Amino acid sequence: MFDEGTTVPRKTRQIEYYRLWSGNGGDSGTWDTDFVEIPADTADDQIDKAVEKAVAAIRWRDEPPITTGVYSVPEPEEEDDTAPDSGNAEADVDQEYGDEDHCPAAPHGVHSPDWSSVSFDTDAGEGILDVACQHCGRSGSIAVDNEYINW
Repeated sequence: MFDEGTTVPRKTRQIEYYRLWSGNGGDSGTWDTDFVEIPADTADDQIDKAVEKAVAAIRWRDEPPITTGVYSVPEPEEEDDTAPDSGNAEADVDQEYGDEDHCPAAPHGVHSPDWSSVSFDTDAGEGILDVACQHCGRSGSIAVDNEYINW
């Protein structure tokens, strides 16, 4: 199924982690969450270390967060098992990029926006915001209409 010398993709799972960002001096700041991919066969007692390793591989555009940690670990039945792996080669997957939520060029497997590539188009009263992944160039977009605008 794979050519000799080809790396077989490992099955991964997404873990939600938190990020604490510094504020403009003082003791203020903000936090948010994001997802990282870790090997699917990671033992429960090793998830913290696997997330730490995945986050350490992220190339931050600006300053990295002050601290990060595991926020949420989905139960196995909540996880999507349709991601391609060597045993799922016939899945309905775009062969150029693989699983649309998996970035084949990112060290952590997650698309990251290249904010310098943002474009915005309008069509019949709806806006389309488009941004490319900084790792693989794949386009990501969102439709925006009036209900999404905070006035």
